[in-house]
Amino acid sequence: MDVRFLSPSLRSDPRAKRAFVAEARAAAALDHPNVCTIYEIDDTEDAQLFIAMPLYEGETLRERLDRGRMAFSDVLPVARQIARGLAHAHDAGIVHRDIKPSNIVILPDGTAKILDFGIAQIHDASRTPPQLLVGTVAYMSPEQARGLAVDSRSDVWSLAVVIHEMLTGSRPFDGADARAVRHAILDSAPQLTSGSYPDVPASLESILRRALAKRADDRYVSMTAFANDLAGLAGEPDRRAPLAGAESHAREWTTERRRTAVLVTCVSDYLSLVDQMPAAEAHRLIAQVRDVAVDVAREYGGLVNQAIGEEIVSLFGVPIAHDDDDLRAVRAALELHARLQNVDPRLRVQSGLHVGVLVARRLHEGPRRYEIAGTPVALASRLAALAEPGAVWVTPQTQRLVGPYVHTVACAPTVPSSRAEETTARWEQGGARSAT
Repeated sequence: MDVRFLSPSLRSDPRAKRAFVAEARAAAALDHPNVCTIYEIDDTEDAQLFIAMPLYEGETLRERLDRGRMAFSDVLPVARQIARGLAHAHDAGIVHRDIKPSNIVILPDGTAKILDFGIAQIHDASRTPPQLLVGTVAYMSPEQARGLAVDSRSDVWSLAVVIHEMLTGSRPFDGADARAVRHAILDSAPQLTSGSYPDVPASLESILRRALAKRADDRYVSMTAFANDLAGLAGEPDRRAPLAGAESHAREWTTERRRTAVLVTCVSDYLSLVDQMPAAEAHRLIAQVRDVAVDVAREYGGLVNQAIGEEIVSLFGVPIAHDDDDLRAVRAALELHARLQNVDPRLRVQSGLHVGVLVARRLHEGPRRYEIAGTPVALASRLAALAEPGAVWVTPQTQRLVGPYVHTVACAPTVPSSRAEETTARWEQGGARSAT
């Protein structure tokens, strides 16, 4: 049994204590597989208020996230369970107010349990200054951060923050301290980076943006509506409510021509490397390579379009274009090579890069973010295959664009394809080479 003693400040505020106990007892009456059971709410002989609940096996979501981001296939079941548990509580008139990773327990069988219903009332009762709520403020809705009354839509916001953190390891509103985080929640647009990961459906971003609308009236009207759109990502309806009540968005399919820097990175001697290690170890290593590539691409303003087998394709200029996408791609390539040297001493990669116009079509399912076609894709892929381990090869056209900013060193003339230019430039770790 897990016994939690609550804020001593409740002793000096009988009205707040009565309100808290009433809500905690209402939460104790909830009967749902994703809501923590509450055994007892009472006072000790010395007037300390406590809640008794099961001591669950497993780990909190915070403990899980301390090990790194979660795959979308693992996140979606957890998110849907949390949403269903909260929807059940909302139907009973109970708002959690403090949804965050440390208040979610994942049992060994994968069941998610929501802890601490009603405990967020303590903060209201004790009038704790917002800057002291470091563990909570990052998940607060704007209305909660302002100290206003909240309803179920505040829990919608908090769950969206948790989902983003599960998928990326970071929150959409961040800052150097709690005050800065609160400012971001109130005044800044969410920094959504889940779309940078190839396993995350593109349509999730629009769902999260709606859940994170500043005005509560612009969010999902209920947790059930939010749960239904999450269920749609799995290609199946949420059986908790009829589909007629679900809210969904049309999936837009757009095709456009974009000037893009395409970076293709391959794991050198991939098959030989995989054969040298157990399957589970090989899987973890390739997953690490993918995650590092995603982080690097995001840092330089690009995205990983796909990471399949030994090949990773990154795009700079889609969906957001920058004047220096070519230089961003070069720097990302060098940074990626440098970071991967620290992942495993056996790991070597080689890259190819070309800048040009391609046709991109946004996809909403499958392992790729965009369907892409054009010379830059073919050339970058071919150069990556031709490059020696540790090297970054680029075409002369790309070298002319970035040459004023980085040092290049010539390599032997190469013909990547019948329609390609004959010469390439290359960068190796610690220096750059160009060809003429």
